[in-house]
This record gives sequence, C-alpha cells and structure tokens, in this order.
Amino acid sequence: GGAGASSQQMGGRLMLGGVSGGAGGCSCDPSGQIDRGGAQARRGAGGAPAQCGTRQARRGVLVAYVEAAREGEPGGLCVGSADPHCLRREGDFREPRERERATFAVGMLEEASNADLAERRLPRFNEAPNTAWREPPGVPLGPAPRVTKLTDVVPARRLREVTQWVGRLKACLRAAKRGNMVLARLLRPRDISMHTDHRVPGTEDWVWDLRPLQRGEPAEPLWPSGGERPPDTDLDLEAVREAAEGFADKAIVSELVHGVSDDAPLGGATVLSPPHLGALQHYAQVEAKVAKDSAKGWSTGGWYLPFWPVRANAYSVIEEVRGTKKKYRMVVDLSWPKWEEGDGRSLSVNASMDRSEWPTVAMPRPMQIAEAAAVLLASGGRVRLWGLDCEAYYRKVGRQRAEIYRNCVWVLGGFVVDPREQFGDASAAVKCVRLSGLITSEVNKELRRVDEMFPPREEWARQWLRARISEADGRPRLAFYGMFV
Repeated sequence: GGAGASSQQMGGRLMLGGVSGGAGGCSCDPSGQIDRGGAQARRGAGGAPAQCGTRQARRGVLVAYVEAAREGEPGGLCVGSADPHCLRREGDFREPRERERATFAVGMLEEASNADLAERRLPRFNEAPNTAWREPPGVPLGPAPRVTKLTDVVPARRLREVTQWVGRLKACLRAAKRGNMVLARLLRPRDISMHTDHRVPGTEDWVWDLRPLQRGEPAEPLWPSGGERPPDTDLDLEAVREAAEGFADKAIVSELVHGVSDDAPLGGATVLSPPHLGALQHYAQVEAKVAKDSAKGWSTGGWYLPFWPVRANAYSVIEEVRGTKKKYRMVVDLSWPKWEEGDGRSLSVNASMDRSEWPTVAMPRPMQIAEAAAVLLASGGRVRLWGLDCEAYYRKVGRQRAEIYRNCVWVLGGFVVDPREQFGDASAAVKCVRLSGLITSEVNKELRRVDEMFPPREEWARQWLRARISEADGRPRLAFYGMFV
C-alpha cells in the first residue's frame, strides 16, 4: 500500500519506480528480463535484485508496451496518466462523467457595485415546472377470485423456493447478529427471481395483499391509493390541495394526494435479494432503524409473505462521520439486482424507471444564496441568514399503494412493508425536490403577506424598496427562501 509510480526512458528501457519504503520498483527491458530491484539497485545503490514473481503473461504485456513506446507507436503505457492504456487515442474510452467544461468569465471575480445590485432581482429558488394533473392507476376489470390460503395464488413449488430462501437468510442474519461474519457470508443466499410460472392461473391480473391471511381473513387485491383510499403519509392532504391553487406543478400535487409513483413498469416479477455485507456487519443498526420506523408508523414488520408478487430488496448500512459524531444510515438498494430478465429488461426498480415524463428541476446553489444576500446587503441594513434541517424528509411522503409490494425488505422477524419514500429510490429525489417547490411557493406567499402587513418604518429602507425594480412574482421583497433536497 502507498506505492506510487514514475517513469523515465533510458536507452529504450522503461523504469517503473515505486515510492514505498524499501520495496523499490519493478524494471523491465526489451529482452523480457524483469527484476524487483528498483531504480536505486540499477544505479548501484546496493542490494541484490530480488526475483520478480510476475507471471509470464504479464511479462509479455510489459515488453510489448516498452517496444511500442520505443518505436514511437501510438500505443504504449502512459504511466501516471488517467488513461494508462492510451485508449482515448483510439476513441474506445470515455470518462463516465466526462462533460464539456463551462467557459470561465473573469468578470465573475469582480465585485458588484451597489448600483448594480439595486437593479438586480433576487434569484428565484425552486422554480416549479408546468405539468398536468395525473390520475391514479386504474384497476383490472372484473371481479377478483376469492383467496383464503397462500396456495390459492402461489404455486406450491414456488412457495417451497421462498421458504428455503427465507430459512437460509434467517440463519445468515442470526450469524451476523452474533458477530460471526465468516458464517454469515457462507450462509448468505443468492438472489432469485420469478417472472414466469409463479402465479396460480386466474390470479395473474392482480397484485395480492396477503396480510389479511395472517389475521384469518381472505386476501384481497392491492388496490391503488387515491380518492377515498389516501396513501399512508404524514402530509396534510387538505392543506396540500389548498396550497396547490395556482401552483404550476400540478403533477406532483396529484402524486402527493394519490401517492407518489416510482414510474417503473416492472410487471409482476417476484425478486428476492439478501442484504449486502454492510448490513450484516452492522446488523444491530438495521434492527434499530427498523424499530424506529415502526415506532413512527412509517413501516410494519413481522409478515410471513405480505404480497404476491413481492420484492425483498437488498439493503445496506452506511457509516457517516460528521466531525466527532458518527451516524448510521440504512439504504435500500433499488438498483439491485444488476442482471436482467430473459427479454432484456432490467430487474431493478431504479433501472426500470420511465424518466421521459420527469421535468427538469434545479436545486438552489450556494452562489445563488450569496447573490441574494448581496442584493439585500446593498440596502445598507443588516441581513440575517438562517437554515434548518428537515428530519427524514423522504419518510413523510406516501408511496402509491399499488406499488408498495416492491418496497419490502426481509429482516429477522419477517418481511417489513414500507409504504413511504425510501432512501435509495432514484425517483424520490426528483419527486421530493418538486415537493420542495410547493413548500417554497407557500413560504414566499407568507413572506409577501408579512411585508404587506408590516412594511419597514425606516426611511432608508422605504427608499431602497422604491428604487428597486419589481420581482418577477410582484413587488420587491425583503427576504428570500429556498430548499435544497
């Protein structure tokens, strides 16, 4: 560990010199001889060259790179480069996040004058896109069959597969809870998927809510939320409807009222994925997070088989260190599994999302906040900046009920059903940013109302307001507000 690399050509020889103490590096010449003496040994600094354990195939590759570099060919080994194998030259390589760099304006470094700031509008935060209202999903036509036991919807062979998978995962988690990671890794079951022959004929048109069976009642279809069946949410839906009057992003308002959809046309596959190793290493934190969610009413656990079809998602625990404080975050991996169905469709929720209808939204940038503060400072008065952190912002928002069969995880004690937005859902960021736009719109209404009810009494403030141009949403304001989620 800690080794670096440098290169120099001497008579056709490429020298690779490590910077870790004592080990030296590895040198190679066109004859194919490789030794581990390092540059110092070559220069006579002492020490006999050690036998290099590099495989014959690797030796041949290094010799080829050296010969190519000596002969001036476009290939060769570019040591110390971000593109060591020179693939960019052939057009076969592209950085995963490569993008055009913005041109830099030197004028950005010049301080704005008060005269300029007096004519500048406050930056607009969390602007809402113009969207149309979305209706909740429909329901299949015709009456649903009566279901009184699991085998009415789950073929016996598939039920045995689920039972075996659950039994192995239970043993895995028990070993993880005892701290035996070696045994936990050995017992960890593989991912399994069922997308054909996993439903009893006649029941294929519905996703079945099997939770009533544990109460001795017949199962029922998992009906969509909306209208008389509101989603499981912390939001005051009546207040949401009132706030939406005149709000441009009607689509997000409709989803908040009916339940937020992940827009993933997954079909009816059943996918069972075990937790990742991070969850096994911190399984006590998993139990603490699940207990906290249950206490707050955000999830329910202890289900043997809550739905059919069902998805038991992979999850992990991330350790975050902020200063001297250590925090653990449980993340549901909706980008798993990485493999695809036989017809080429991805089995993961995130990869299956239809993003074509998602509008482009922008979150506040630090530069905008600084610019807004500078505009207000130009008045000559004091400017106060404040902020707050919303606790578990995603968890306050309810999911579309027809889709919660794919919002499950398996822990000791059974399936956990989560009807809320999850940390790990790619759609949650986009949808909750748009909720921030609705909240920002309401806060700005209140700021304008306060400015009208309590105008400034100082003459300099009155003059400054009269001299300023009107904001895009009305008269000049004395405050600004934005949300970053």
